[in-house]
Amino acid sequence: MLRRDEWVGALTAVAAAIVLLVGIGLLLPRTPLVSMIGQVLPILGLALILPALGLALLRRPWRAGGTALVALAILALVLWRFESVSADRAAEPVTGAPFTLISFNALSTNREGVSAIPFLLASGADAILISEAAQFEAELPRLQAAYPYRLGCTAPEPCDTLLLSRRPPVSARQTWLGAVPAKRYAEFAFDLDGRRVTLVGAHLTKPYFDELPAIERLVLGNRLRAMRGAVILAGDFNAVPWSPDLVDLATRAEMRFSGVYVPTWPAGAGRFGLPIDHVLTRGAVVTSLEALPSAFGSNHRGLLARLVVP
Repeated sequence: MLRRDEWVGALTAVAAAIVLLVGIGLLLPRTPLVSMIGQVLPILGLALILPALGLALLRRPWRAGGTALVALAILALVLWRFESVSADRAAEPVTGAPFTLISFNALSTNREGVSAIPFLLASGADAILISEAAQFEAELPRLQAAYPYRLGCTAPEPCDTLLLSRRPPVSARQTWLGAVPAKRYAEFAFDLDGRRVTLVGAHLTKPYFDELPAIERLVLGNRLRAMRGAVILAGDFNAVPWSPDLVDLATRAEMRFSGVYVPTWPAGAGRFGLPIDHVLTRGAVVTSLEALPSAFGSNHRGLLARLVVP
């Protein structure tokens, strides 16, 4: 059985390892693989509280206090980053034209994704964005009975990113983001009660393995910054809002996250998952953001966003 000093040494080593890991992640935030650390900073911060409690129980107050302070500093950094790119809280209800959006990564290997169709049709959403949408291709006539305007899934192109709308487009295009040769960028401008609104759907590459995601973020940020009128950006970003990558994207694009923490991946983790699917706005306000009631077989939870365009 371990003696008290051995327990103290073990807990100190665990705390030091977590702090070292966080330090590497903060010093090298855009290095392939290392960038994964930034995605889980709050988990590491919370994990650091456990050895702090253990050290306190073992009557090592200085080590416990120092460890707890580092844990709080990590969590404070995450909160600061999150708030720095989140929309301001409105003191009074925002008035304007309402708009409802569903964004959902259906997962290309998922055979149950089309089970979401009854929910989608009953949702009353003005637009639906589906990533990895191949399984929905055979169901397009059914979907377009309610959503007659479509961008994506047009032969001979593969059915990847699909955008459906009740409103006709003023302009629309689908293209790639400059790195991966897949048309995972959809731009759909429409008139909303006399207001020009541009809805952009994007599915970004996982930011862990190479420099390609940096190219995508640069291209996407520049396109968004050049747009006029209200802009709504949605999709699977494969990154959390407090990561340096998405902080830079939101800053470059002059857009803001909703400020609501909605974990979407992995779907099985429920409220303990990470928010890697997002809705950002400029010239529009997200009044509510929530996960879809089911993952419909995907490893992502989709998002239901209600917005107002002043």
